[in-house]
Amino acid sequence: MSVNDGTVYLGRKKLLTDYVPHSMVQDGSLEISVDTIPTIMKNIWALQMSNRSQISYLMEYYKGNQDILYRVKTIRPDIDNKVVFNHAMSITRDIVGYTFGKPICYVHRKEGAREAVKELSEMVEAEDKFTSDQEIAQYASICGTAFRGIFADIYGVEDEVPFSIVTLDPRNTFVVYSSQVGNPPVLACTYYEIEPTVFGIGKFAYLVYTRDKIYRYEASGVGLGVLEPSMIKDEQDNPMGLIPIIEYPNNMWRMGDWEMAKTLLDAINLVGSDCINDLEGAVSSILVGINIDLTDTKQEAFKARNIISYGSMKDAPADLKYLANPANPESMEALRTYLLEQMRIIVGMPTQDTGSSSGGDTGDAVYLRNGYERLEVIARMKETFFKRSERATLRLILKILEIEKQGLGITVRDITVKFSRSMTDNLSAKASALSVLQATKILTPTDSLEAVGITTEPDELARKGEEYWKAHDEEVAKMEQTKTVAPTAEKPKAVNDPAMKQKVDRK
Repeated sequence: MSVNDGTVYLGRKKLLTDYVPHSMVQDGSLEISVDTIPTIMKNIWALQMSNRSQISYLMEYYKGNQDILYRVKTIRPDIDNKVVFNHAMSITRDIVGYTFGKPICYVHRKEGAREAVKELSEMVEAEDKFTSDQEIAQYASICGTAFRGIFADIYGVEDEVPFSIVTLDPRNTFVVYSSQVGNPPVLACTYYEIEPTVFGIGKFAYLVYTRDKIYRYEASGVGLGVLEPSMIKDEQDNPMGLIPIIEYPNNMWRMGDWEMAKTLLDAINLVGSDCINDLEGAVSSILVGINIDLTDTKQEAFKARNIISYGSMKDAPADLKYLANPANPESMEALRTYLLEQMRIIVGMPTQDTGSSSGGDTGDAVYLRNGYERLEVIARMKETFFKRSERATLRLILKILEIEKQGLGITVRDITVKFSRSMTDNLSAKASALSVLQATKILTPTDSLEAVGITTEPDELARKGEEYWKAHDEEVAKMEQTKTVAPTAEKPKAVNDPAMKQKVDRK
């Protein structure tokens, strides 16, 4: 999609169904099976295609393909500058960079889980999970939602870690939830064109996952999303008992970080483009000759130089004037500034206006004055939804490890998901606060470290510090024990020999 068709962007719709997998069937429940999946797809496909269309549009908008490029100018179409001020990319870059700029950490809740969680962290790092987190965060920021797949390694692509972390295209992936209370996920699907064609009319494969089964459908010669029971190509039991595709919604409305301010972004593009049009119009304005007789000059020369002349009138003075009425630059600048500031307030971006700054402002003063606390608010809200999905990811990873006989002996409740984006910010102030807390002798070192927020593993840091200073104290004590006092010099004995008391000539 290249231009908005009038759609109002209010987030993506949640897909619901009355059907449940076999393990959730109760009296009167409709069961998901090979025969009922085509019906489920038919029921949710209109909403899925609406979500897909909006996601495609938002992704194009993020890349700079915005509405201003398709404006049709009817007045002076020869002066039609179309400038994209891509604040959408800037907003996503800053919010994602601030929230997910450092790797997400897995931290043990119990001392006995320390080594197991450490090994788990090494495994997900080997699978390059940090990069996948960045991809998920960018998709969620742009599209309002994102999808991750956790799959066991297939034959031929095995490595030292028995699972794979995959970021899935949100245009071709969706999760369907039960309409029952709590809306648990009951089905996930990702589809792709087996042999891609220019017009997307080839054969499509649909991979459908439930807690009990894994289905593969192949369809060709029919509309996208149209399935029949006869199109089933493979059906397998799901050994994990979990749906391996997890949705990462950006918020409860599945709305991107800037789509609520899209009309403002369009207005900024319009104002900026028209400002340039105004400048070009002034430069290319028409010169009018009043009471000037230029009948001997060729009309082609007039057109090439934007000149118009009117015949001479008796006793009237001649004059040359440009037909230009530029807009008030102060008003245009005030409008542009107002739109930018409103956009930043809505999306939660810090201000760029430093006109009121003073030379003495540092640290928290600058942070608060320029509105950087807005970024922190946005980041904390995103954390909540990301952690919920991250726990589902952990369940899948631990289940695959258990199936592959590499279980770590821990569960999800033994693991805490930590964001470490601002651990070293204002380190001097945090060190002072830590010193004060320790001086009260009320909190333990672990609690003090957690209170000031300078590490994701306060107990580990406290343990290492305790070991270090204990060893250091032993070294000091040992040095004190072996330290000897230097012997004092003996006093010279009195000389009683008379010969020694005689003066000696030292010539």
